[in-house]
Amino acid sequence: MTDGRVGKGRMSRTSVIATVVIGERYARLHRRAFAWSLERYAARHGYDLVVVDTPLIPPPDGTTSTVTESGFSRYLVASMPEVADAARLMYVDADVLLGPNAPPFHEVSLGGGIGVVDEWCQPSRQDRLAYQDAHGFETSPKAYYAASGFDLDIETLVNSGVFICEPRRHATWLADFAHRHAPIGVDHPRGLHYEQAAFGAELERAGLATMIPTAWNRIWPLHRWHALDCRHDPSPRGRLDALPLLRRQLQDAFGLHLAAGTDHDLAAVLAAAVRPRVGPHDGDRGPTP
Repeated sequence: MTDGRVGKGRMSRTSVIATVVIGERYARLHRRAFAWSLERYAARHGYDLVVVDTPLIPPPDGTTSTVTESGFSRYLVASMPEVADAARLMYVDADVLLGPNAPPFHEVSLGGGIGVVDEWCQPSRQDRLAYQDAHGFETSPKAYYAASGFDLDIETLVNSGVFICEPRRHATWLADFAHRHAPIGVDHPRGLHYEQAAFGAELERAGLATMIPTAWNRIWPLHRWHALDCRHDPSPRGRLDALPLLRRQLQDAFGLHLAAGTDHDLAAVLAAAVRPRVGPHDGDRGPTP
């Protein structure tokens, strides 16, 4: 089941934005904190907006798996009837805010490939290495891919939270990828990191990875940590420090990715300021700042 909404000045289905939101808890969060930015962007550029709220790859044996329901379902969106005839699709994770200055994505040059962002260079390669060291994470893209079983000696790391493709050209490849890797990912100890690593590795091997500007998928936790003196202060004072930074980053970024649950409550504060009353797709009022 999908919830399709159409922006003003519809472009005859030439371009579609889509996100996957599975489960009522995530749907409520998306409506309260993130949907407003997608709706505003779609309306500004005349794009269709498709919100997928049922798994396109159900987990095996009737179980529940975030890896298959949300992680791999994204790769079946290009095959959906609502999307398959579109010239361009931009998939965005449900925790991505699209900035008010984001340009039209259908003008991004893909060169026949799938547009993705390198997250390893964010905010810079040196800063990223410091972040990885401080948190005990992998210290190279090669090590990240190897942790999921992929031998890939490369200096970039694809983040799967935003990608731009041409459904007529790429839908079959994306669907084949999803059906091959979803059964492995459902029980893989790396969880959603396996999904992301598999996508990046397969794109690179197929020669389909087209790196687009990092502004399209700015990873908020990485930029936040460095901008706030390499610390995460959960106190009320720390939250107040992060809010103006979030606002500034959203002005500069095309897509701001609040990955790993980072500051979703602050995104809801922004939503409440933009759309303080119940909208046609809201299940409840926005949170009080």
